[in-house]
Amino acid sequence: MNEITYNIRAIETKYRGMRFRSRLEARWAAFFDLAGWHWEYEPFDLSGWVPDFLIRAPLLPPRKPVLVEVKPILEMHEPTVKRIERAISASGLDYEALLLGSGIAADDAQRFAYVGWLGEHALNFDGEPVGALNFAPALLVDHSSLRAWEESARRCGPMTLDFYHEDGFFGCRMSGFYDGNTVESHLAEYDDVQEYWGRAHAATQYRPR
Repeated sequence: MNEITYNIRAIETKYRGMRFRSRLEARWAAFFDLAGWHWEYEPFDLSGWVPDFLIRAPLLPPRKPVLVEVKPILEMHEPTVKRIERAISASGLDYEALLLGSGIAADDAQRFAYVGWLGEHALNFDGEPVGALNFAPALLVDHSSLRAWEESARRCGPMTLDFYHEDGFFGCRMSGFYDGNTVESHLAEYDDVQEYWGRAHAATQYRPR
């Protein structure tokens, strides 16, 4: 599969006074706001890749920020993944990366929600990142329920959502919360997350002057 070719021109969209290159990017920014995540648009340039966003918890987080790429896709796109891996490797950074598509996805039972594909590093015995990023679906977590139970979750601010790597480290990437398993009791319901996505859509839709 080659790099994506677009037949429809992206529509520049303003949100919160900022002009985004596409409506999809603006919609994700609105979703980040609803999730309670701090975001920066096009934070810096890497060799061969400009991340669309950098996201982190609203207060000082225990984990590094996550770099984000937005594409109008419905499944993981391998050439984009490879480009992200090359750029992060060449930069010497050990950031994780989140590839976001055209919307929120559901698990097979249509119960829980995924937010794109998260690429994480394997770690050696010293805790240092090694090898290429391993991309897998990112499961969304109901952070509001975590705040009711966990002090570490409360310290990261009033977020409503968090996420973690489905196949790798099960720690929440924004709050840093980790309880040794897949935190299945705190997974976000797909219908609830779709309501957030609908609100993000409404906040960025075209309005004639």
